[in-house]
Amino acid sequence: MKNMNYLLLMGAMLLGISCSDRPTAENELNAVSYSVNENEENAFMELFLHQHSLETTLTELNCQKEVLISEIEAGNEELLPELEEVQLGIERNRYYFEVNEELLLGIKCPTKKCPRPKPNPCGDLKDCALSCPIRMPDDQLIIWVPEGQEGAIDITVVTFDGAPCGEVVDMYQVEGGENLIGIVLESDECDNGFIQVQKEYEYAEGGSISYRVPISYD
Repeated sequence: MKNMNYLLLMGAMLLGISCSDRPTAENELNAVSYSVNENEENAFMELFLHQHSLETTLTELNCQKEVLISEIEAGNEELLPELEEVQLGIERNRYYFEVNEELLLGIKCPTKKCPRPKPNPCGDLKDCALSCPIRMPDDQLIIWVPEGQEGAIDITVVTFDGAPCGEVVDMYQVEGGENLIGIVLESDECDNGFIQVQKEYEYAEGGSISYRVPISYD
């Protein structure tokens, strides 16, 4: 029975390994930049920041999956529970990605296209860890959220160790947007820093989710 379960699981896992495991938007990590109004040049949608984080996480999980399958095929069947957890993580994060894509379709921005974070090139995928920082402006960063969510989201800039190095200094109604609030952040230059987000998210277990995205001042 153990061998039968092993074969069934491995068959399902191997079918899942392909480029299709990664969201189609993943290729945009390396070079995307959208024009926005002059006074909003440092603005982007929070949901795009979340998608950026999910894309990176899915890339890492798919890498872990391939490594674990190789180990199991070599005889390390004790890694099967870990493989199952990784597969659940892939399915969960892919679900969040698809939900966010649907949510973005219902948002009207004042620009032709809702602005995205401006990414720097990703680093190498080393030991299934990937760093895809976004570029931080020299002055203020503005993150757009749907009106009503500004009180259900906490956005901070932190160092690698989690110490705050930035804060929200203002909120305002986005002119020309449909029910959008701009959250304005200012930060000192944080070496190896992150934008850290915690928000209410009904699609996650417990009704909330947190994530962080590395930043660069280059």
